[in-house]
Amino acid sequence: ASDKTILGLGADATISGGGFFLGAGVHNVIIRNLTIGDTKDLVADPTGKELDYDGVQMDGAHHVWIDHCHFRDINDGMVDSRKDTDYLTVSWNKFFDHNKTFGIGWTENMVAKITIHHNWFKNVTQRNPSCDNATCHLFNNYLDGVGSYGNYSRGVADMLVENSVFRNAKDPWHHDADAKLTVRGNLTEGTITGLKQANGKGFEANKLYAYKLDPADQVKAILAASAGPQASIGKAPTTGIDTRSNRKRAVVGGSVAVDPAGRLRPISQAGTPTGRGIYWIRDADGTPRMRVRLD
Repeated sequence: ASDKTILGLGADATISGGGFFLGAGVHNVIIRNLTIGDTKDLVADPTGKELDYDGVQMDGAHHVWIDHCHFRDINDGMVDSRKDTDYLTVSWNKFFDHNKTFGIGWTENMVAKITIHHNWFKNVTQRNPSCDNATCHLFNNYLDGVGSYGNYSRGVADMLVENSVFRNAKDPWHHDADAKLTVRGNLTEGTITGLKQANGKGFEANKLYAYKLDPADQVKAILAASAGPQASIGKAPTTGIDTRSNRKRAVVGGSVAVDPAGRLRPISQAGTPTGRGIYWIRDADGTPRMRVRLD
Protein backbone atom coordinates (compact mmCIF):
# COMPACT_ATOMS: atom_id res chain seq x y z
CA ALA A 1 0.00 0.00 0.00
CA SER A 2 0.99 3.66 -0.17
CA ASP A 3 3.31 5.40 2.29
CA LYS A 4 5.34 2.31 3.16
CA THR A 5 9.04 1.58 3.61
CA ILE A 6 10.31 -2.00 3.54
CA LEU A 7 13.89 -1.83 4.82
CA GLY A 8 16.25 -4.73 5.42
CA LEU A 9 18.41 -4.47 8.55
CA GLY A 10 21.97 -5.28 7.56
CA ALA A 11 23.16 -7.30 4.58
CA ASP A 12 21.24 -10.56 5.13
CA ALA A 13 17.55 -9.57 5.19
CA THR A 14 15.76 -11.73 2.61
CA ILE A 15 12.34 -12.10 1.02
CA SER A 16 12.51 -15.77 -0.01
CA GLY A 17 9.72 -17.28 -2.10
CA GLY A 18 7.89 -14.02 -2.71
CA GLY A 19 8.00 -10.46 -3.94
CA PHE A 20 6.06 -7.20 -4.06
CA PHE A 21 3.13 -5.86 -6.09
CA LEU A 22 2.26 -2.15 -6.27
CA GLY A 23 -1.08 -1.52 -7.95
CA ALA A 24 -2.65 1.52 -9.58
CA GLY A 25 -2.23 4.69 -7.54
CA VAL A 26 0.06 3.19 -4.93
CA HIS A 27 2.70 5.80 -4.15
CA ASN A 28 5.48 6.87 -1.80
CA VAL A 29 6.99 3.39 -1.40
CA ILE A 30 10.61 2.48 -0.62
CA ILE A 31 11.96 -1.07 -1.01
CA ARG A 32 15.52 -1.12 0.20
CA ASN A 33 18.44 -3.30 1.25
CA LEU A 34 16.81 -6.68 0.62
CA THR A 35 17.61 -9.91 -1.18
CA ILE A 36 14.45 -10.82 -3.10
CA GLY A 37 13.73 -14.04 -4.96
CA ASP A 38 13.82 -17.84 -4.73
CA THR A 39 10.65 -18.08 -6.85
CA LYS A 40 12.12 -19.71 -9.95
CA ASP A 41 10.36 -22.90 -11.04
CA LEU A 42 12.79 -24.91 -13.14
CA VAL A 43 10.15 -27.52 -13.98
CA ALA A 44 7.19 -25.38 -15.00
CA ASP A 45 9.29 -22.54 -16.46
CA PRO A 46 12.90 -23.58 -17.08
CA THR A 47 13.66 -20.47 -19.16
CA GLY A 48 12.47 -18.12 -16.41
CA LYS A 49 10.23 -16.02 -18.64
CA GLU A 50 6.72 -17.47 -18.49
CA LEU A 51 5.46 -17.56 -14.90
CA ASP A 52 4.67 -14.09 -13.61
CA TYR A 53 6.66 -14.28 -10.39
CA ASP A 54 8.26 -10.84 -10.49
CA GLY A 55 10.52 -9.60 -7.73
CA VAL A 56 8.83 -6.17 -7.80
CA GLN A 57 5.87 -5.61 -10.12
CA MET A 58 4.27 -2.17 -10.48
CA ASP A 59 1.07 -1.43 -12.40
CA GLY A 60 0.30 2.29 -12.39
CA ALA A 61 2.16 3.09 -9.18
CA HIS A 62 4.15 6.31 -8.75
CA HIS A 63 6.92 7.75 -6.60
CA VAL A 64 8.74 4.49 -5.86
CA TRP A 65 12.38 3.91 -4.87
CA ILE A 66 14.03 0.48 -5.19
CA ASP A 67 17.53 0.66 -3.76
CA HIS A 68 20.43 -1.63 -2.74
CA CYS A 69 18.55 -4.86 -3.41
CA HIS A 70 19.81 -8.17 -4.81
CA PHE A 71 17.39 -10.02 -7.08
CA ARG A 72 17.98 -13.74 -7.57
CA ASP A 73 16.30 -16.91 -8.89
CA ILE A 74 13.07 -15.33 -10.16
CA ASN A 75 10.65 -16.28 -12.92
CA ASP A 76 9.76 -13.49 -15.37
CA GLY A 77 10.90 -10.01 -14.35
CA MET A 78 13.19 -9.12 -11.51
CA VAL A 79 11.62 -5.66 -11.73
CA ASP A 80 8.66 -4.92 -14.02
CA SER A 81 7.45 -1.33 -14.20
CA ARG A 82 4.18 -1.42 -16.16
CA LYS A 83 1.07 0.58 -17.06
CA ASP A 84 2.47 4.09 -16.73
CA THR A 85 4.21 3.61 -13.40
CA ASP A 86 5.76 7.05 -12.94
CA TYR A 87 8.53 8.72 -10.92
CA LEU A 88 10.48 5.52 -10.30
CA THR A 89 14.11 5.37 -9.18
CA VAL A 90 16.04 2.08 -9.30
CA SER A 91 19.52 2.42 -7.82
CA TRP A 92 22.46 0.40 -6.49
CA ASN A 93 20.88 -3.01 -7.14
CA LYS A 94 22.28 -6.36 -8.31
CA PHE A 95 20.52 -8.14 -11.16
CA PHE A 96 22.35 -11.45 -11.66
CA ASP A 97 21.86 -14.56 -13.81
CA HIS A 98 18.49 -13.86 -15.38
CA ASN A 99 16.54 -13.83 -18.64
CA LYS A 100 13.91 -11.04 -18.64
CA THR A 101 15.55 -8.74 -16.15
CA PHE A 102 13.88 -5.32 -16.03
CA GLY A 103 10.95 -4.39 -18.25
CA ILE A 104 9.38 -0.94 -18.52
CA GLY A 105 6.20 0.17 -20.23
CA TRP A 106 3.72 -1.97 -22.19
CA THR A 107 1.52 1.06 -22.71
CA GLU A 108 0.73 3.46 -25.54
CA ASN A 109 1.06 6.48 -23.29
CA MET A 110 4.31 8.42 -22.98
CA VAL A 111 3.94 9.10 -19.26
CA ALA A 112 6.49 7.22 -17.17
CA LYS A 113 9.66 8.98 -16.01
CA ILE A 114 12.31 6.67 -14.60
CA THR A 115 15.87 7.01 -13.28
CA ILE A 116 18.13 3.93 -13.26
CA HIS A 117 21.62 4.39 -11.87
CA HIS A 118 24.49 2.46 -10.28
CA ASN A 119 23.03 -0.99 -10.95
CA TRP A 120 25.05 -4.13 -11.69
CA PHE A 121 23.64 -6.47 -14.35
CA LYS A 122 25.61 -9.75 -14.62
CA ASN A 123 25.00 -12.75 -16.89
CA VAL A 124 21.67 -11.47 -18.17
CA THR A 125 19.81 -11.98 -21.44
CA GLN A 126 17.18 -9.36 -22.30
CA ARG A 127 15.39 -6.28 -20.84
CA ASN A 128 18.43 -4.73 -19.15
CA PRO A 129 16.25 -2.66 -19.20
CA SER A 130 13.92 -2.29 -22.15
CA CYS A 131 12.21 1.09 -21.95
CA ASP A 132 8.91 1.05 -23.86
CA ASN A 133 7.16 4.41 -24.38
CA ALA A 134 8.77 6.03 -21.33
CA THR A 135 11.40 8.64 -20.48
CA CYS A 136 14.38 6.80 -19.00
CA HIS A 137 17.65 8.18 -17.64
CA LEU A 138 20.36 5.56 -17.15
CA PHE A 139 23.80 6.34 -15.76
CA ASN A 140 26.75 4.62 -14.10
CA ASN A 141 25.35 1.12 -14.64
CA TYR A 142 27.54 -1.94 -15.29
CA LEU A 143 26.33 -4.61 -17.72
CA ASP A 144 28.65 -7.62 -17.61
CA GLY A 145 27.63 -10.48 -19.89
CA VAL A 146 24.56 -9.67 -22.01
CA GLY A 147 23.16 -12.44 -24.21
CA SER A 148 20.39 -10.71 -26.19
CA TYR A 149 20.44 -6.93 -25.72
CA GLY A 150 21.33 -4.30 -23.15
CA ASN A 151 19.69 -0.86 -22.97
CA TYR A 152 16.78 -0.78 -25.42
CA SER A 153 14.84 2.40 -26.28
CA ARG A 154 11.56 0.95 -27.45
CA GLY A 155 8.43 2.26 -29.16
CA VAL A 156 8.56 6.06 -28.89
CA ALA A 157 10.71 6.07 -25.75
CA ASP A 158 13.23 8.78 -24.91
CA MET A 159 16.35 7.28 -23.31
CA LEU A 160 19.56 8.89 -22.08
CA VAL A 161 22.48 6.54 -21.27
CA GLU A 162 25.58 8.04 -19.61
CA ASN A 163 28.90 6.87 -18.17
CA SER A 164 27.96 3.19 -18.08
CA VAL A 165 30.13 0.13 -18.77
CA PHE A 166 29.20 -2.69 -21.16
CA ARG A 167 31.34 -5.82 -21.09
CA ASN A 168 30.89 -8.90 -23.27
CA ALA A 169 27.56 -7.63 -24.54
CA LYS A 170 25.38 -8.19 -27.59
CA ASP A 171 23.54 -5.05 -28.79
CA PRO A 172 24.71 -2.99 -25.79
CA TRP A 173 22.41 -0.10 -26.71
CA HIS A 174 19.91 0.26 -29.53
CA HIS A 175 16.52 1.72 -30.44
CA ASP A 176 13.32 1.35 -32.40
CA ALA A 177 12.81 3.58 -35.44
CA ASP A 178 10.66 6.15 -33.63
CA ALA A 179 12.49 6.10 -30.30
CA LYS A 180 15.12 8.57 -29.14
CA LEU A 181 18.41 7.40 -27.70
CA THR A 182 21.21 9.67 -26.49
CA VAL A 183 24.47 8.02 -25.40
CA ARG A 184 27.65 9.59 -24.06
CA GLY A 185 30.62 8.76 -21.88
CA ASN A 186 30.06 4.99 -21.98
CA LEU A 187 32.77 2.31 -22.09
CA THR A 188 32.76 -1.03 -23.89
CA GLU A 189 35.02 -3.94 -22.99
CA GLY A 190 35.60 -7.51 -24.04
CA THR A 191 33.50 -8.91 -26.88
CA ILE A 192 30.93 -6.42 -28.14
CA THR A 193 28.66 -7.44 -31.02
CA GLY A 194 25.54 -6.16 -32.75
CA LEU A 195 23.97 -2.73 -32.46
CA LYS A 196 25.51 0.25 -30.74
CA GLN A 197 23.64 3.24 -32.15
CA ALA A 198 22.16 6.52 -30.94
CA ASN A 199 19.10 8.12 -32.50
CA GLY A 200 17.98 11.74 -32.46
CA LYS A 201 18.33 14.37 -29.79
CA GLY A 202 16.56 13.36 -26.61
CA PHE A 203 15.84 15.00 -23.26
CA GLU A 204 18.51 16.36 -20.92
CA ALA A 205 18.19 15.02 -17.39
CA ASN A 206 20.02 17.97 -15.82
CA LYS A 207 17.05 20.15 -16.74
CA LEU A 208 14.85 17.95 -14.55
CA TYR A 209 17.05 17.33 -11.50
CA ALA A 210 20.61 17.61 -10.22
CA TYR A 211 22.85 14.56 -10.34
CA LYS A 212 26.55 13.72 -10.37
CA LEU A 213 28.17 11.27 -12.77
CA ASP A 214 30.96 8.98 -11.61
CA PRO A 215 33.70 8.49 -14.22
CA ALA A 216 32.92 5.44 -16.36
CA ASP A 217 36.33 3.90 -15.69
CA GLN A 218 35.53 3.80 -11.95
CA VAL A 219 32.06 2.28 -12.21
CA LYS A 220 33.10 -1.37 -11.88
CA ALA A 221 35.06 -0.78 -8.68
CA ILE A 222 32.34 1.41 -7.20
CA LEU A 223 29.62 -1.17 -7.82
CA ALA A 224 31.75 -4.10 -6.66
CA ALA A 225 32.04 -2.33 -3.32
CA SER A 226 28.63 -0.76 -2.94
CA ALA A 227 25.91 -2.43 -5.05
CA GLY A 228 23.36 -4.70 -3.41
CA PRO A 229 22.48 -5.03 0.30
CA GLN A 230 24.93 -3.40 2.70
CA ALA A 231 25.60 -4.11 6.36
CA SER A 232 25.58 -0.39 7.13
CA ILE A 233 22.09 0.26 5.73
CA GLY A 234 19.14 -0.16 8.04
CA LYS A 235 21.36 -0.74 11.04
CA ALA A 236 19.12 -1.12 14.07
CA PRO A 237 19.38 1.85 16.45
CA THR A 238 20.16 1.41 20.12
CA THR A 239 16.76 1.24 21.75
CA GLY A 240 15.35 0.51 25.16
CA ILE A 241 11.86 0.13 26.57
CA ASP A 242 11.26 0.97 30.20
CA THR A 243 8.19 0.91 32.40
CA ARG A 244 7.23 3.28 35.20
CA SER A 245 8.70 0.91 37.78
CA ASN A 246 12.28 1.48 36.64
CA ARG A 247 11.97 5.03 35.35
CA LYS A 248 14.72 6.36 37.65
CA ARG A 249 17.20 3.82 36.28
CA ALA A 250 16.40 5.09 32.80
CA VAL A 251 17.63 8.60 33.54
CA VAL A 252 20.84 7.77 35.40
CA GLY A 253 23.97 9.01 33.69
CA GLY A 254 22.60 11.77 31.53
CA SER A 255 20.04 14.48 31.02
CA VAL A 256 16.68 13.63 29.55
CA ALA A 257 14.84 15.19 26.62
CA VAL A 258 11.13 14.78 26.07
CA ASP A 259 10.20 14.11 22.45
CA PRO A 260 6.39 14.11 22.10
CA ALA A 261 6.40 15.33 18.50
CA GLY A 262 9.91 14.98 17.19
CA ARG A 263 11.27 17.89 19.24
CA LEU A 264 13.86 17.53 21.99
CA ARG A 265 13.34 19.48 25.23
CA PRO A 266 16.01 19.14 27.94
CA ILE A 267 15.32 18.41 31.61
CA SER A 268 17.87 18.81 34.37
CA GLN A 269 20.14 15.87 35.07
CA ALA A 270 18.46 15.27 38.40
CA GLY A 271 14.99 15.39 36.88
CA THR A 272 12.74 12.38 36.52
CA PRO A 273 10.13 11.97 33.78
CA THR A 274 6.68 12.46 35.18
CA GLY A 275 4.50 11.33 32.30
CA ARG A 276 4.34 8.60 29.72
CA GLY A 277 5.81 9.13 26.30
CA ILE A 278 9.07 9.01 24.41
CA TYR A 279 12.30 10.15 26.05
CA TRP A 280 15.91 10.33 24.95
CA ILE A 281 18.83 9.72 27.29
CA ARG A 282 21.56 12.12 26.19
CA ASP A 283 25.28 12.49 26.70
CA ALA A 284 26.67 15.55 28.40
CA ASP A 285 27.23 17.19 25.02
CA GLY A 286 23.55 16.72 24.18
CA THR A 287 23.92 13.77 21.78
CA PRO A 288 20.90 11.43 22.03
CA ARG A 289 22.11 7.91 22.89
CA MET A 290 19.06 5.81 23.80
CA ARG A 291 15.37 6.04 23.02
CA VAL A 292 13.11 5.02 25.89
CA ARG A 293 9.35 4.57 25.90
CA LEU A 294 7.66 5.02 29.28
CA ASP A 295 4.15 3.65 29.49
